[in-house]
Amino acid sequence: MAGKNPMVGEYILVLILCLSLVCTVSAETSAPSGGNTIRIATDTYIYGYPLVLMDITRGQMTAVAQPGFRQAPVNQFIRAPGTATPRFGMVVSPNIDTLYASAFLDLTKEPVILSVPDTGGRYYLIPLLDSWSNVFMSLGSRTTGTGAGNFLISGPGWNGSVPAGMSQVQSPTNTVWIIGRTLVNASDPADIAAARAIQDQYMLTPLSAWGTDYVPPTSVPVDTSVDPVTPPQDQVTNMTPAQFYTRLSRLLERNPPPAADAVIVQEMAETGIVPGKSFDWNNTDLKIRDALEQGAADGQREIAATAKASRSAAASSKNWLIMNYSGSYGTRYLERAATAWTLFGANLPEDTMYSQAETDADGLPLNGANRYVIHFNANETPKVRGFWSITLYNSRQFLINNSIGRYSLGDRSPIRYNADGSLDIWIQQDSPGTDRESNWLPAPADEFNLFLREYWPLEQIPGRTRTPPAVVRVTDTPAIPDTAPQKTTAQSPLPLEILAVGLGSAFLFARRSS
Repeated sequence: MAGKNPMVGEYILVLILCLSLVCTVSAETSAPSGGNTIRIATDTYIYGYPLVLMDITRGQMTAVAQPGFRQAPVNQFIRAPGTATPRFGMVVSPNIDTLYASAFLDLTKEPVILSVPDTGGRYYLIPLLDSWSNVFMSLGSRTTGTGAGNFLISGPGWNGSVPAGMSQVQSPTNTVWIIGRTLVNASDPADIAAARAIQDQYMLTPLSAWGTDYVPPTSVPVDTSVDPVTPPQDQVTNMTPAQFYTRLSRLLERNPPPAADAVIVQEMAETGIVPGKSFDWNNTDLKIRDALEQGAADGQREIAATAKASRSAAASSKNWLIMNYSGSYGTRYLERAATAWTLFGANLPEDTMYSQAETDADGLPLNGANRYVIHFNANETPKVRGFWSITLYNSRQFLINNSIGRYSLGDRSPIRYNADGSLDIWIQQDSPGTDRESNWLPAPADEFNLFLREYWPLEQIPGRTRTPPAVVRVTDTPAIPDTAPQKTTAQSPLPLEILAVGLGSAFLFARRSS
């Protein structure tokens, strides 16, 4: 025994050193430096922004007793039976290529089974997002095919039995946002009906009800504290620092950060925000409150600036801005927050790529006083396995009323290719002539912009070698005389067949003014 005493002494020395370190860290936690605390508070705001935004979005979209065209209770689908028109003036840059089906899941009590039908080869996409806005699974044509399937979506820690014939998808959080898209040809009523028939077969069933004739509840209690009108992004922006950080603390209890977030979790503790513990703003040290107030303001500015810079610095070629959204962010918290600021619910780049043109080949703003052409060389139209389209919006990002009711052109349009296999898309106010009218995208009298959507692109960023051709001004014809702009905002109540504002923040590319 006497020979082991030196080792015991070493253990005691190590213990003393560890206790000293703990005391030192504890002292630093109780009195952090002012500048460092503001930086931590800013990082905390950036870190928590998507989580708070997701919670408000969930509350707004589920605050209803039964499903409608813009809201549905938890674990039930919202189904959009039609696509947007110029009367759809409540959200910006509407997608008119797909029908949407959205739902928020609560997996706290048990898993939920998502059932999809055989789509007969029709393209569809159903990404699943966690509470932090990460796409943790993307179901659909690209990944799981177009056959029928049942997917058991379970929360973290669930280890029950999966029924035979099902695929388990484990979510990192108990809240899941489903944003389903089903391809449709908006100009073909028969195709819309066929797409709706598929969409109506997307089903959600609690595991405990599987195998029964389950009917979702039709009278669900509604949270009356929810603001049903103010857009979720505006609600977060308008929060006081006390409201934001208190809500974030509460959400961290229900959504424990992953192990990869250990560093920022440790930093947050210096402000009194600790996952699993309540945060009391009124009992927080005044200096820390001051830092949190400054951090909220700085965090908003950094998110907005990064969102704007990411658009300006995105891969740009031939005056197309190619937007790079990752959909899954790891510890890239500022990128995640900036994406939530501009396109909340962004897809994985393997699923979607967006490009926008606001200027022509000469760098001049696109304007209906001119005529333009986009020329694709043979075999150089967007390379996709899903679909591609070019949609035209006015300066307010709404669709344009026009004489032929056409708002986009793409691979499902009756476009005519040239004899050599090339393709010309004509963009102007007046008809380019009978022989070109199939390829005409009508423009307004004033400024406009174009969106190119590529679903299931064969090339992603980085590594993309093809870029869209420039929008070239046609100079061999006179400019169009100035005329009064067409009205493009909603002129009458929104028809029920159109999905309304509740889905806009996720489904559409929302340009922020700041």
